[in-house]
Amino acid sequence: MNLNQALSIYIGQGHRLGFQFSYQRGVVYFDLWQFGVCCAIGISIGGTGQFREKLDHFPNDFTDIEQNIKPGTIVIIGETHQEPESPRFFKRLVDSTIAKYQCLSIGLEIERSQQTTIDDVMAGRAPVSKIRIPFAVDHDGMRRMIEQFAELKRQSPCLKVEAIDADQDRDENMANRLADFPSDQPILVLLGGLHALKKVNWIVTSGKPAVAEILVHRGFQVKSYPQRWLPETCPGDQGRTSRFIGATEPEALPILNRTLTGW
Repeated sequence: MNLNQALSIYIGQGHRLGFQFSYQRGVVYFDLWQFGVCCAIGISIGGTGQFREKLDHFPNDFTDIEQNIKPGTIVIIGETHQEPESPRFFKRLVDSTIAKYQCLSIGLEIERSQQTTIDDVMAGRAPVSKIRIPFAVDHDGMRRMIEQFAELKRQSPCLKVEAIDADQDRDENMANRLADFPSDQPILVLLGGLHALKKVNWIVTSGKPAVAEILVHRGFQVKSYPQRWLPETCPGDQGRTSRFIGATEPEALPILNRTLTGW
């Protein structure tokens, strides 16, 4: 499945619409939706006109996301780990941002202890194989993306690639690191999808806010796009088609519950 075959599904988060759905041990709030599900008919769910692209066109048009990558805004791409299309897509966003702004700060879900090694890779002093990346995150596509960042840095010296993760209190520590990024240039972050949630009303005492929620509570402008990679066809080799469903329509809630549980 290549980038143009996969359906990359994003939940763009801007102004809260007050919509909620069950998520494992809590309730998650999202703001805007563009969604597809695998059934006889792929269904797209949207919150505003800017998200009304049909899903079969969406893999080639990321205009809304690109427009939000700008100084003063932290854009978080919440990935499904080890999907090869994810770093390829993220690299496309990096390319378009550098072409527009030249400078960019990138945050990756790698422990801060690896920052010196990342700096060496960016400077051409070490191979990307020297970076210790968590097993759940690591794959060939991720390392190839970092190699490409090193190539880009030779052309755009103000490109910064930062390891933001920690071995404890991860969301809090990642939010702290992102809060220190310079606000006069775009900030683009690649994290696991759960870290990109802006609001979770936990029903268990152990629940803690995610990176995006922490930053929002501190007053940062955050645009968060959790992603879902869906097969090109539905079960039984049925083709996928799309229709638009508003975020406030009654059928939106059961669709979200079916498609997001188990993230």
